[in-house]
Amino acid sequence: MVALADVDVGLSFGMSCSQYPASTSRGTTLRFARTVTDSTASFMAFVFQNFSLPPGDFILLRPLSLANSSTMLPPIRLDSNTYHGSFHAPPLSTTSVSIELYTNHSTPILSPPSSTAIESTTNDCRGSFTVVGYDTHLEGGGEESVCGTDESFEAACFNDINPIHRVMYLRSGAIARLVIQRGGFLYGCTGWLVGSQGHMLTNNHCIQDATDAANTRVEFLAQTTLCPDFVTTSDTCDRQMGCPGEVYANTTKLFVTTNVDLDYTLIRLDPSVVTRYGTLKLRSFASAVGEPVYSVTHPLAWGKRMQYKKNGSMAVVQATTGSELQYLLDTRKMSSGSPILSLQDHSVVALHHAGLENCPNFGVRSDLIVNDLRAKKLLPVNSTVDS
Repeated sequence: MVALADVDVGLSFGMSCSQYPASTSRGTTLRFARTVTDSTASFMAFVFQNFSLPPGDFILLRPLSLANSSTMLPPIRLDSNTYHGSFHAPPLSTTSVSIELYTNHSTPILSPPSSTAIESTTNDCRGSFTVVGYDTHLEGGGEESVCGTDESFEAACFNDINPIHRVMYLRSGAIARLVIQRGGFLYGCTGWLVGSQGHMLTNNHCIQDATDAANTRVEFLAQTTLCPDFVTTSDTCDRQMGCPGEVYANTTKLFVTTNVDLDYTLIRLDPSVVTRYGTLKLRSFASAVGEPVYSVTHPLAWGKRMQYKKNGSMAVVQATTGSELQYLLDTRKMSSGSPILSLQDHSVVALHHAGLENCPNFGVRSDLIVNDLRAKKLLPVNSTVDS
């Protein structure tokens, strides 16, 4: 997990209560637009304050250019049903955004307030918003390591006729890129679906509580559609928030339980995600040293990557401890929460969460997570290989 870099605070614009336009009889009308461009950005995540729009009014964040996507992204809508006060807007993979305010003819026309303050909680304030900056890249984080040369590949490279690759690729649909908003910062992690009811596992140090769960952006299929040819880089996703996928739009993100010692958190999404993206199962017994394993991860919030070989041989469990498996699979910051799967039965044998500077990397044993969830009577339905 890593935190986003400090916000660009040189930017500030918006509308105070006294500046906010009255509604008109012309239906939904564009009343304000401002373009922000940053040619160095991998993505742009705008920071709002004093956000208080009347019902029917909304702001569109409209991408005007491509940062690391082959297709133009749809705009993001911000309205009072979902947003209020201070928050980070969802990140957009673009270098230029138009921030547009639309008012609706059904919005009541109220008298302007006597105060010119940006923020007001009085009933006579038609509306207000302030953009105070934006984030463009991710920095910092804990220790997670590339073991020599990075031998992971874009997930699309496993979508071929090799039967082992094909099963690995089909399993990878259940893995998601996570962005968590906490304390004015954004954090990147990886998570994955488990069981048949829409549950998702990640690390405790990624999602710590119910507030984190509610403030987590879940993005599936954030990956390239084609395997790069190693000559051009047009199909690579090795940029932060690269290769935008499908953002889980449902507001259902229920916090179920967490365990600090085992560094896991279980949340629950709408069950429909299982039909759309698939799901994984946990191994309910300890993996053995030498068992071949593979990883599916979003390192540095890049597009999805996978790996099952190291130095020309199968990657295997190097050692086991009281609570962890050790392996030489390549990881980076924000790989936290990734599943480590058995190449034998494709069950999850560990929940990746840390590494040493020069390797190995470590994952919490899946059987310990299963035992803890069973003891709490919170083990998701159909979530283990013996269920």
